[in-house]
Amino acid sequence: MKIRNLSAAIFAGALLLNAGCAKKEVLNLYFTSDAEGWIWSRKTEKEPDKETGGFAVLKKFLNSGKQSGIVVDGGDWFSQTPEGYLSKGKASIECMNLSGYGLSALGITDLKLDPQALQNLMESASFPVISSNIYLKNGKKPVHLQDYFIFETTAAKIGFLAVTIPDPAKPGLSKILNAYKIERADKEIQRVMTLLNKKRVKITALFVSAPAEKKLDHAFYEELLKSARENPDIILTNNLDTAGNHSSRRLMSHRLAVPEKPARIKNTWVIPAAPRLLTVERIDIHLNPAGETAKISHQTALLDKEKYGEAPDVMETIDKHRKTAAKYLDRRIGHAPEPLEKSLNGRSPAGEWICDCMRRWAKTNAAVLTHENLLSGLNKGDVTLRDVYNLADYDATLVFVKMRGQGLLNILNEHLKTGISVSGIEAVVENGGISRARINSRELAANRIYKAAVADSMIQKNPEMLSEALEFANSRRYLREIMAWCVSRNRTIEKPEGDRITEQIVNSKISD
Repeated sequence: MKIRNLSAAIFAGALLLNAGCAKKEVLNLYFTSDAEGWIWSRKTEKEPDKETGGFAVLKKFLNSGKQSGIVVDGGDWFSQTPEGYLSKGKASIECMNLSGYGLSALGITDLKLDPQALQNLMESASFPVISSNIYLKNGKKPVHLQDYFIFETTAAKIGFLAVTIPDPAKPGLSKILNAYKIERADKEIQRVMTLLNKKRVKITALFVSAPAEKKLDHAFYEELLKSARENPDIILTNNLDTAGNHSSRRLMSHRLAVPEKPARIKNTWVIPAAPRLLTVERIDIHLNPAGETAKISHQTALLDKEKYGEAPDVMETIDKHRKTAAKYLDRRIGHAPEPLEKSLNGRSPAGEWICDCMRRWAKTNAAVLTHENLLSGLNKGDVTLRDVYNLADYDATLVFVKMRGQGLLNILNEHLKTGISVSGIEAVVENGGISRARINSRELAANRIYKAAVADSMIQKNPEMLSEALEFANSRRYLREIMAWCVSRNRTIEKPEGDRITEQIVNSKISD
């Protein structure tokens, strides 16, 4: 048996030891997903008093003397941090190579790379990368991307396969995404499971990758398994809604330190991993004498820097990529005479400034930004490129939307309570709703067609916008690039003046 890397060696050794002791064998999996470029440890809102996460802590955890098994990842390697994006995923892959990963699936955000860049990245990995339903537009498989992977030991074979779900509302449809074709997940699961059965694989684990802002609930997984007519032992996912909460996990994930709870659907365990590499999931597969799954147990381990420490070789790689990013990001690009505050519910000058940039670049009638897209404000004084990039989601893009005035009004009313910033719009709110509005100093007309600029995640989270829109098109330009362009045009970042959405209190007389 050829052992590919340290992770595989640990896994095989653990099984041989168990077999030699005449005990029931246990296969140990360690599962992470959606690192998204967060390669280092840091404080979070959930854990404000300690530093958690990162590949250096993960390696120390795995080498702590108590762990054995294969380490697998669900993909989505790079797109939320400058360190990840500027290196095109290389920062994460280099850290994973040093941390002992034995396998990774390809995540949906990894498809932002063009085929050559993706090929180069997978070629640099010391572990196999799999996806069962991703192809190039010409129908061929990307170089270095495998359909499945079989890990074989003296005790059992475990087969891994992976699917990407670009649109959970339409899982039965193929889709062209950037330079790739994503085939139907159910058909590809069925095809690959048949291949694994022919190879006498008795244990299967399916990776499922989907946009994090589109929650996958129990009903989705039930339908997926029903359509595929196959039941893997485990589904490893970046996306599981166990509470019926369909809010955007991607927008809120910077506050999370634990994943959703696992769920059992039919005979399959669905186990999610938390984003941003703050935790690792340990999955123990208990085997029966035939080498089949008898029981599955699971626990989540917090990657606590103080408890486990950091591996020096991984830290060296992390520092290298962070210094490279800092040279690019920490240069002064402008000046703010006044602070631009972030607010979730009330008026947000930072949000209004972003909207002004969006409308100016897109040349639209209006721009709209929900405050859940807003991550920070700007302090008074010198402004760096990092400061601008930190204002909103790193991978958010601008979308052109064309809709009638009434549709635009409906969208504004929908988000009044959760917080919204606008540009080109003046509105008066009475009794919780907009009573009158003006666009570019003219009264908003219900049937007139207007062009607006919004963030892509606003549409992804609010599918009702699609029903209101007459046309929409993604500009493929990141908000961070548009904001940097705006600063380059005028080095002084002025605080927007006046209230654009004002609330009018209506006094009512009460008579006896």
